[in-house]
Amino acid sequence: MYPEHPLRDESSISLVSLVLNILWLALGGAVAALGWFVAAFFMAISIIGLPWARAAFDNGVYTLWPFGAKVIDREILYGEEVGTGPLGFLGNIIWFV
Repeated sequence: MYPEHPLRDESSISLVSLVLNILWLALGGAVAALGWFVAAFFMAISIIGLPWARAAFDNGVYTLWPFGAKVIDREILYGEEVGTGPLGFLGNIIWFV
């Protein structure tokens, strides 16, 4: 089973992180997250942007609540290294071009 997602573990959020998140939302974080969600929507309805729609949506979620989120190694979260092998390298080359 996968470990708990970093954003769902709210038991360890500090008071400072909570205050910073509220200030972030009030001073522009909500607008930035909305921009990511709109970008994800347009990527999802286009064939070219579909592979990146999930990443844009995830960026929007992290933009909503950035303080207090924990960084977790992908290998620990998924049980394998995702996207950094030969296919990931090829995909990055194609995307760059």
